[in-house]
Amino acid sequence: MSLCAFFPSRHGAPGCGRSGVGTARRPLAGRLGEQFYVLPDNGLITLLLECAEAASDTVEFVHLDQSQYWLSKVSHVFHGRDIFAPCAAHLANGAFLQDLGTPIHDLLRLKFPTPIRTADGLQGEVIHIDHFGNLSTSIRRQHLGEPARVRVHLGGVEINGLVRTFGERPAGELVALYGSTDYLIVSVVNGSAAQRLGIKVGDPVEVVFR
Repeated sequence: MSLCAFFPSRHGAPGCGRSGVGTARRPLAGRLGEQFYVLPDNGLITLLLECAEAASDTVEFVHLDQSQYWLSKVSHVFHGRDIFAPCAAHLANGAFLQDLGTPIHDLLRLKFPTPIRTADGLQGEVIHIDHFGNLSTSIRRQHLGEPARVRVHLGGVEINGLVRTFGERPAGELVALYGSTDYLIVSVVNGSAAQRLGIKVGDPVEVVFR
């Protein structure tokens, strides 16, 4: 078992207001495949949830409404300490997910861009840039499949073909590949694709079949 806890931020730090601490936003714990998660019901789990559903993995979530698993005193602004962390500890120590709360099936989901089919490929966009400068796109393996040959266009450049790992190309080369969650990503081996191409979230990316 592996456990991921996505805690709200504290003392007005970035993300604190968006997490919904002190509102009607539900605290959750759940299982996707062999992974367990503790997090607020704010849509953060959307992409992982969709990947698990596409793979027919186990999907279970509960509303953390059993206060005996919380700290004895719960503040209005620090649920990460008072609810999420204790429940994560109980899960790590062997508690059953169903003991921690009431099963739910109506998680909040964020809407992400869907790629558009074109005459010769797919049109998508950049949806995330990580701190390494890797560019995640809205195009997934399930949209693209395993084509023999493709060209990826973005930021005024063309990438010929997909690689399976970064190690297939030398340092400094621009590559396209599927990431760990099956989204098509564009990277520079040992570098930053975002910096190289001057890309921002929302910029278009096109895949052309050859």
